[in-house]
Amino acid sequence: MAEATGSASALPLRGQPDPHRLGDAAVSSAEGAFEDLFDDPVLRSAVGRAAGVQAAAPHGVFEQRRLGLRRWEWAPYGLYAPVCADPQRTQALTDFLDRAPGRASQVRVQLNPLCSEAGRLAKQAAALGWRVLPRETHLLDLRPGLEALRRAYHATKRNQVAKPVKVDSRIALARTEADLLPYFEVYAHSLQRWGRAGAWPYPRQLFLDLLHSPAVRIWTHHVQGRLACAVVILECRHQALYWQGVSRIDEDQKPAHPMVRLMDTVIQDLCARGVPVLNLGASEGLPQVRRFKEEFGARPTAYSTLQWESGAWRWLQGLRARGIGRR
Repeated sequence: MAEATGSASALPLRGQPDPHRLGDAAVSSAEGAFEDLFDDPVLRSAVGRAAGVQAAAPHGVFEQRRLGLRRWEWAPYGLYAPVCADPQRTQALTDFLDRAPGRASQVRVQLNPLCSEAGRLAKQAAALGWRVLPRETHLLDLRPGLEALRRAYHATKRNQVAKPVKVDSRIALARTEADLLPYFEVYAHSLQRWGRAGAWPYPRQLFLDLLHSPAVRIWTHHVQGRLACAVVILECRHQALYWQGVSRIDEDQKPAHPMVRLMDTVIQDLCARGVPVLNLGASEGLPQVRRFKEEFGARPTAYSTLQWESGAWRWLQGLRARGIGRR
């Protein structure tokens, strides 16, 4: 893969990144990519099928019915509302916040941490009676380029990337259903380790559908002939999103530093293709995961989730909490 270098005007890696500046700079980057993840019809359809919902409006709003009540979510499965890079998307979000409470019983919008209008939208929502819930993610500014990013890695990470690999190691993109079988096996093992055996949060078909999305890359790292770790990266013009990862690293695989090398490869690929920001997601209650992200230069960034519930929805949730109406 080609390496990319950045300009001298890039944001300093050790400082707190300004997500709004990152978003503005991203508008002209990653040419040919989708403006927003849900502009990709393959991704939109895959998420809709997996969540058992249908599109209710443009730009990734999905609808679900429960006991006659309508639930709307703008970008389910941990995704985000779009970056307001043009007046049309800004107006779409503004109108949605104004009108949704009168048309649905429960509505959820996860504002994009890169959106320059996010603060104004949160204030608008609060004035309309929405709950504004504080959230945090980790953003890695990729614009300085690969070499500058690597210099800013924690010393341990730099050494692990630079050290020659003396065991069999292969990093590649998953392209077929057969490539995903080890992913499912490692995922199932992880769920068992977490005490959630069999409780798949996402249906397997979703991953098979994502193989066909131009907005998705599923990276795998095999060490000693076995899958050690894998990550699912979703991409649009404004950002790449680390959506999910799995790992099962045995003793004979550890010398290859599988997750570190895989993350470095993802960063290398994104830099080479001009993607400006990598969103590594939240790490609440996971200090080791948080430290892992920050040792690659990612910095915590605040954003908001907006939630609105009608009286009927709250009543229904109260019944469910007491075990009434469960199927």
